[in-house]
Amino acid sequence: MAKIQPAVQTIRFTIPVSANPSYIDTSMAASIANRRFMRQGMNWAIAGIQVIAPPTTSGTVTLSKIPNTWVASNSWHKMFAAWQRQQDEALAEGQLQSTKGAFNDFKIFADADHVQKAAPQSLLPIDADGNTFSNFEEWLHSQVAFPNDAATPGNTTERALHMVGPHISGVSISLIKAYQESRAVPQSPDPATPGGITTSPYMKMFDVGSDDETVLENATNRNDQLPYNQMHYPGGDTNAPTLEVHDELYLNPASTIPGKYNLAGTNLPCGLLRIDSSADNALTLVFRMVPGKTRGYMAEPMQDM
Repeated sequence: MAKIQPAVQTIRFTIPVSANPSYIDTSMAASIANRRFMRQGMNWAIAGIQVIAPPTTSGTVTLSKIPNTWVASNSWHKMFAAWQRQQDEALAEGQLQSTKGAFNDFKIFADADHVQKAAPQSLLPIDADGNTFSNFEEWLHSQVAFPNDAATPGNTTERALHMVGPHISGVSISLIKAYQESRAVPQSPDPATPGGITTSPYMKMFDVGSDDETVLENATNRNDQLPYNQMHYPGGDTNAPTLEVHDELYLNPASTIPGKYNLAGTNLPCGLLRIDSSADNALTLVFRMVPGKTRGYMAEPMQDM
């Protein structure tokens, strides 16, 4: 039986007072807290989340994550494969495979707001005294290159990558939007029935004065359209272009002692969590991790999502 490696099981963060969202990248935080490289491309299990607020703090806190959908999963898979192929082909072209960075990793942003935050774009963990862990050397998000961009020879540009919402022109590519743009859609209506179905010779052969025409109308024309939007994927640029809400809370300003709010556990695709807080004081957010066989944590590769 594989040994479960030692790993920090409680990771704490300070949520600042800000009108802008904060983000947690679980893989980055776990790498810093354990001095051990954790790839971002993991689907992390979180046992529970606790928010601690100073007395009389008012406001709301909303936690959101990458949607738990096949759309998000397939979008990640497709862009990861393209990113990996682009790098591997460039290295092979120059016989430079051995020069690939030891910590080369596919890292994405959660959404457009995450892309545009100042570095480090995600919160650093804190110790028991509230001190931030020593900073890290590199946690650089992945980029893809567009050779001959805008049909201009030699004009190579780069784009970052984020999961939900629209593309950011000249800056970042939305994985779900790009996936939507790369796929054919199901036929709708299905089946596409021919005209004159009620006058078909086969229909006439069994026309004994019953109500078959009404039954056929019900069987062929009801529920022959898709039960979802055909062209616009959830999490893309026009259909629910946001992260999936995991949990939210309303802080109690009448509390004269620090408030402790226990929120549900969850899984975090790519380990990414967005925090929107309107609290009038800084908050402490605590991750309760789940022990497991991935370097001490329960975390499965995104390839298995």
